Amino acid sequence: MNESPIARGASPDAALLDLCAKFHAYRANIDAWNAGEIAPKEGEEANFAWNIVYREITDIPALTPEGLREKARALHHAIEMTQGEAADAAHEFALSLARDVFGGEING
Repeated sequence: MNESPIARGASPDAALLDLCAKFHAYRANIDAWNAGEIAPKEGEEANFAWNIVYREITDIPALTPEGLREKARALHHAIEMTQGEAADAAHEFALSLARDVFGGEING
């Protein structure tokens, strides 16, 4: 009989947490690309994947405090990455909410 990940003790947010980890890995590659540390093709692939993953993250509700923190951290980094492109009141409000959920400053 196949047990669900939750029955085996995995977090109800396992899929969300996995996506958040991918989100941050892609972000690190994008940062390296912007700094000229990786090849343009690799940076473009990371950017494409980042755009897919962040949309997937927004479709999954966070069910645990850990899931909320990681989703808030991803939100914070998404806002940082796009702020120069589309800074507006909604971004500032979302950033404030992310900090509230995370409990202050969001690092890493």
